[in-house]
Amino acid sequence: MGNQTWLRGFEISPDPNQPGVVGMDVGNLTIADNRISTVGSNAPGIRITETRSVTFSGNQVRIVDNTISTIGAQSSGVEVFVTNGSLDRLEVSGNTVRTDGDFSSHGIRALIRDTGSLGLVQINKNKVSSARPLSEGIYLSITDGGSLRRATINSNEIFITGSVPSDSDNQLDLESDGIYVNVLRRGQLQEIEINNNSVTTLGNDADGIYLIAGVNGVIQRAVVSGNIVSALASNPIQACQSAGGKILAYADG
Repeated sequence: MGNQTWLRGFEISPDPNQPGVVGMDVGNLTIADNRISTVGSNAPGIRITETRSVTFSGNQVRIVDNTISTIGAQSSGVEVFVTNGSLDRLEVSGNTVRTDGDFSSHGIRALIRDTGSLGLVQINKNKVSSARPLSEGIYLSITDGGSLRRATINSNEIFITGSVPSDSDNQLDLESDGIYVNVLRRGQLQEIEINNNSVTTLGNDADGIYLIAGVNGVIQRAVVSGNIVSALASNPIQACQSAGGKILAYADG
């Protein structure tokens, strides 16, 4: 196992249009107890990428107990991309995340694709709020041959108000889901639990929890249980298959 790196207890406010914290091919990293605020487009609070073709076993990233605020388009609170190599574990827990920027300013976003693989993802006990369209509270995506062994999305508080004016021509295309999980284009997800979350979403055509397997993606087992979803959501909980995608086992409580 590689050396452990810590970033703890900092106030981080970078120049406009710059991310707060950037880590690339970091091995073992913990980001904890920081206050991070960014302003501008494509300026996430935390951006972590794993792109190496070969990685050692036992590597992990922990993002815990931070307070993160972003204002700007495509400026998520937390972004983790595994596009090559692998991570054994990703933990995003206990964070307070607020995003307020037009389009794709997700609260917490994790993407595994191409030859990337991830063993365990834990996105638990976060408080996430977003006030713009197309900005999911928690966004987990496994695409283009990426693989994830197990994920838990448990005990999060999510409040999304990503609606657009009623006279907008694109109103129905601008949904902002509370929790969005997609497995597409040969992506593989062995097991996911989405349990005991509190989700409020006010966006147009917005789902509280949305799980999809499409274009030959496979979800082997999914359990969705004990969640409290606002009746204001267009679809409180939705799971679907399309274009050769499959959810092999699904339980909804």
